[in-house]
Amino acid sequence: MSIQLDTAQTLIRYISEWDPREAAHTKGGYLEGMIEVPNISGKIVMQIQTYPAEDVDPLISQVHPVLLHCVRIGKGKRDQELEPVPTYHHWKQVFEIENDEVKILNKTTELDVEKDGRVRNVPLKDTVTKLISNRITLGRKRGQLNLILLQPKQKSRAQEAEASVTKVLNDRLGGTEDTPMENYEKLFKGKNVKNLKRLRLKIDFFTEDFHCSAISTRTIVDTGNKDIGAMDFIDAHPLLSCVKGNRTIMMVSEYSLSKDVVPIFQIFTIDPIHQSEVHRVDLDHFLVQPEEVKEDSCIEVMDVHIIFRSPAQPRLELVTEPFAIKLAVKRNGDSNICSKKFNFKYIEHKGEDQCIMCCFPIT
Repeated sequence: MSIQLDTAQTLIRYISEWDPREAAHTKGGYLEGMIEVPNISGKIVMQIQTYPAEDVDPLISQVHPVLLHCVRIGKGKRDQELEPVPTYHHWKQVFEIENDEVKILNKTTELDVEKDGRVRNVPLKDTVTKLISNRITLGRKRGQLNLILLQPKQKSRAQEAEASVTKVLNDRLGGTEDTPMENYEKLFKGKNVKNLKRLRLKIDFFTEDFHCSAISTRTIVDTGNKDIGAMDFIDAHPLLSCVKGNRTIMMVSEYSLSKDVVPIFQIFTIDPIHQSEVHRVDLDHFLVQPEEVKEDSCIEVMDVHIIFRSPAQPRLELVTEPFAIKLAVKRNGDSNICSKKFNFKYIEHKGEDQCIMCCFPIT
């Protein structure tokens, strides 16, 4: 019995972006993976809940305020009339498994009312997917379990009827509106907001005489958070400079960037046994990094762009074996280096009047 996530990064949306009372739309961010169900006959109750990352303060080691929502993907459209409005109760979702059918036990609230005052006819129990070889597939397709993560607002920004971090924590901890939550809240905002943007899933299975649970081994990170989220770069240009440097290079990210990111160069060689490229950390010291250049505005970070000037590389001739240079980005806050690397080439400087890089610089 386990829950295995293929999704290490996803975009955690706000509740309003997925409100089933609004016009039909889908925003993406589906969790992908597989749930292995215990091989037990009869009815099984399955509960899935959001759960904190491993390295959090002990006070919040059992609670997380992000919500879990079950989207209903139909024939070419979203069957949103089958979905209750997400609110502070939905930090967990409960299902019944029987005869290979997986049914959700919907929890409706006073929010499940249309704009004209009609009560929404959300089924209290409804089939969402099938059990195949004691496995449930998580994904974005019809027939799979379509789960997404939704972020409640901070108390100061939430309207009275909206779910807030405070309300979710109160519900999870069994408190009331008057229960002091300050010590818990502060661990999910301000300098601790990364705790809100990182989480795992916990799954429990129950029968009358059986209970087991598991926690996903992978921590899901919100790609929308620039301090801990994904660094996916889609372009870099130009990827050529002479060894004198001073050529303007631009890199473009898919997501907003933290101000502490810096471009870095790395040296790669070919592994003769596996014929694959290998990062040679032992050779990187021959490179001059953009961050080492002391001129003002050498590196400029603007939303999804990094602009910098290629540093001069006076020591490359000291590398005595065939090598390639790759351009990547490092975030100093957590030392994360982007997985996307661009092939970068330094060429010989042939004199001020003959070097095409120097005669026709990009500025």
